[in-house]
Amino acid sequence: MQKTKKIFITGLIASIFLSLIACSPDSNQEADPANDETRENQVIRVSTSISPNSIPLFYMQEANLLGDDITLDIEMHKNRQESIAKINNNSVDLLNLSMQEIAHLYNKELPVHFLDVSNWATFKVMTLDENINTWEDLRGEKIYTGSKGGPVDILATTILAHNDLTDGNEVDIQHMKQGELSQMAANELKDIRVFILREPFASQAKLNNPNIKTLYDLGESWEEIHGHGFPQSGTAVTTGFLDNNQELAQLFTDKHQEAIDWVFDNPREAAEIGEKHLKSFSKEVLLESLENIDMYTLSSEHAREPLEVYYHHILEFNPEMIGHEMPDDDFYTLE
Repeated sequence: MQKTKKIFITGLIASIFLSLIACSPDSNQEADPANDETRENQVIRVSTSISPNSIPLFYMQEANLLGDDITLDIEMHKNRQESIAKINNNSVDLLNLSMQEIAHLYNKELPVHFLDVSNWATFKVMTLDENINTWEDLRGEKIYTGSKGGPVDILATTILAHNDLTDGNEVDIQHMKQGELSQMAANELKDIRVFILREPFASQAKLNNPNIKTLYDLGESWEEIHGHGFPQSGTAVTTGFLDNNQELAQLFTDKHQEAIDWVFDNPREAAEIGEKHLKSFSKEVLLESLENIDMYTLSSEHAREPLEVYYHHILEFNPEMIGHEMPDDDFYTLE
């Protein structure tokens, strides 16, 4: 009886020992997926515009600002249609878009939410005429700008009217595609005397023709009138991503500002990063542009005042731009 009991106890000990080995981290069993060391990296899919304000995003990617376990997968889009396709295909988490486009998508009930404003307008009034130096000198002039009813048209019309220069009376605003106007400014302006370009096209034009001078920065003029900048573009986040990653979305905004600070502290290195990704622009153009653009993040909860001022102007000029209504309270909250 004693021998049988001894054999039983020995077998029990061996069984327990084998069980411990099987549960050991050194075993060949599949690792616990909840273990932080074996968890796969999280990938955040970002779609951004082909412009200098994308450089901080590429720096975030290269410097792993969100952490070694989070990867930014960045693609570039050319227009709103490409952005909408990515949203509908569920192939993107964050999008860099103009602020009127973010409001338009939200009001059309696409699954997106406003995260932050990061780029503030730097549209430049420019001329080759050495005799044009003030607002008053623009009286009677044709002023060439982008598409009718677009952001630059709204900004220009508002600022000119504030300086007693009403379109159709004191000045004549001519509209053409921004790309076409940019090409003409970079090559040959022909009979165009006064024109408005955004960055980096304004910097490109001046580098190609040193005789071009900047009269006014319309973003600065807007700020003088309203007490804040003109919110040009920012970040939208898809609802599906936000629902499961609110803390990560906030981290993105914080690190986005950190990246912007780095770009302005290290413009030459930033221009080199931009040249790798924004192949339409040389390092020299990007470096010049970084000296002129205005970038800083303002999170959704703090951006309501400047955005509502801008959206009120849109509703007066071209309500279709934001879907014919002001975004509601939920637009400015991430809960």
